[in-house]
Amino acid sequence: MDSVTVIMAVFFLAICLMPFVLAATGSKKREKQLLRSLAEIAKQHNCSLSQQDSCKDMAIGLCENGNALIFFRQGKNKTTSEYIDLSEVKSCKLIHLSKTVSAKEGPHKITEALGLSFSFTSKNKAELVLDFFKVDENFQLSGELKLAEKWLQIIKLQKMR
Repeated sequence: MDSVTVIMAVFFLAICLMPFVLAATGSKKREKQLLRSLAEIAKQHNCSLSQQDSCKDMAIGLCENGNALIFFRQGKNKTTSEYIDLSEVKSCKLIHLSKTVSAKEGPHKITEALGLSFSFTSKNKAELVLDFFKVDENFQLSGELKLAEKWLQIIKLQKMR
């Protein structure tokens, strides 16, 4: 093999790998920005985060003292940020809305929305839903269900303390 062939092979390989490299660096940058926004909200409420996670366009974290949950979501049309005092939460449950669609291979269940619903001890405070996934904003789930289930358990453990 001569040097021209090797150089051309390396060049074409680099061109083929470029979209994957750009996508990976873009998602890491987006994740850092989400976590930065989450930390800024925590700072506004005079707390620091002991646990935090992010997925696609949302981030969630627990304050160090375990008494507050912070949520941030950068949607296509709106930005949502919530600070939830867990001492005021009566219950938290997973909301998983789906529909069944018929296909040639058989019926398939499609998730339309996924989130955590909070009801509060105060009658004056309305129920709050933190959206982890909406089909009209994201077409495909990528870890949101596991993340929502994980945080439901974290919240329930904090409520038991």
